[in-house]
Amino acid sequence: MKSACLEVKMKATVLFILFSLLAVGCFGVFQFGIGIDAMGNHAYDFSSQSLLNDADYDVSLGISPAIEYLVPVNSFLLGLGAEYQVQRMVDFPPEGLDGKMGFIPLFCIIRYQLASQRKFFPELVGQIGYNFMTADEDYLEGDAEVSGGLYWGIGAGINISKIYLIQMMYKNNYGSYDREIDNLKADISNSQLNLSLNMRF
Repeated sequence: MKSACLEVKMKATVLFILFSLLAVGCFGVFQFGIGIDAMGNHAYDFSSQSLLNDADYDVSLGISPAIEYLVPVNSFLLGLGAEYQVQRMVDFPPEGLDGKMGFIPLFCIIRYQLASQRKFFPELVGQIGYNFMTADEDYLEGDAEVSGGLYWGIGAGINISKIYLIQMMYKNNYGSYDREIDNLKADISNSQLNLSLNMRF
């Protein structure tokens, strides 16, 4: 219980610092986007418990709104970002159980803009940071707790008239699962492809 309260306080503190930094920026641009995460893979690593085998499950489609603040440096855009990955279903066969989970990544961004003589500007993008993990009661199965971990993503996009950006990303979220009742612990990794439409101001 204490660890859950501590994580909530950490989440609030990090979000406050991040958006405070975004609010005082005056030399860059804001990017707002809404993305769809394709069906992907949700894996459990039980390496700390040798009697259990690792497990992989299917994770359903999800929606992910995001915000970024970017500063141009030569051909690069550097900045900070945050994303809210709305909880999506994880299928746990053959037990027939379903649970929902999601992530809230906070990350640093590097974008490289390729030269173009047209209104279309290709971009390469990389993201790395930390994500918090959320889950519903069905996923937690009682008194279990989840915590966050590393986040990274790579991808590319097409910038149209310097305002709109269509982007494809491959994203990996990491976390951990801890259930006290039977001392079950696992490292979690979740990978999904993301297609998003973004606007810059």
